Amino acid sequence: MKPKFSSGSSLKKIRVSQKLERRTVAEKCGISEHLITAVEDENQKIFTSILVYKMTARKLEAFYKDEAVKQTRQLDSIPLFLRV
Repeated sequence: MKPKFSSGSSLKKIRVSQKLERRTVAEKCGISEHLITAVEDENQKIFTSILVYKMTARKLEAFYKDEAVKQTRQLDSIPLFLRV
């Protein structure tokens, strides 16, 4: 199942579909767990400005895209008869 990276899709749904935890994403991406939760819930009040919110959301989306590519590469390296 490939996640959809359009403006209408929820970042939380993408993260859950890729089986990533907030703590792991926070460590790899450099964004705190609280900010990840705020972006996923579309809570702009935590951020100092709307620009910071949008930049954080874009950074998360780019990170999720990179992780999706890595997961598909790993899946492609497994022979077909073992993928079941």
